Amino acid sequence: MSLRAIMENSSVTSLNEGTTAAIIVKQSNGKYSMAYAQYDGYLDGVGAELADNFYSQDKANELVDERDGGEIRGIDNGEIEFYDPSDRRKGALLITNASEKKVIKEAKGFGNYIYYWDGGDWFYSDNPSSVKELLDIDLILGD
Repeated sequence: MSLRAIMENSSVTSLNEGTTAAIIVKQSNGKYSMAYAQYDGYLDGVGAELADNFYSQDKANELVDERDGGEIRGIDNGEIEFYDPSDRRKGALLITNASEKKVIKEAKGFGNYIYYWDGGDWFYSDNPSSVKELLDIDLILGD
C-alpha cells in the first residue's frame, strides 16, 4: 500500500519528519547517557552545534539532563530546545547510566546519525557497532 493510500485511509493528516540524531554522552563513572534530537541531525546541523558549543563535560551533560526528558526539538547557537513533555515521541526517552552496548543498540534505533562525547571530543557515525568506529567530528568538519 502506498503512503498516499495509508494517509487517505487513516486519521493522520500530515507527517512531521526530520533528520534525527542520537546523542551519547559518556559520564565520568564510565556509564553512558543518550538523548534524541528530532531535527537537523546531519553533520552541518547537530554535528556543528556540538563541536562549536558543547565542548566540555558540563556542556555535554546539558544535552542529557534528566529534568528535560532527553528529546531535543533542535539546537541553535548552543541553545537547546527540548520538547514539551506532552509533545514527546512515544518511546523517545532519555537513557541514563547504561552500558556502551545498550546505548549503541538504542542509538541505532533512534538516529539517522549518532554523536558521541567521550569526555574530551565529539565523534560521529551513521551506523556504528561500537563507539570505537566513530570518527572525530573536528577532523570531518575541518576544525
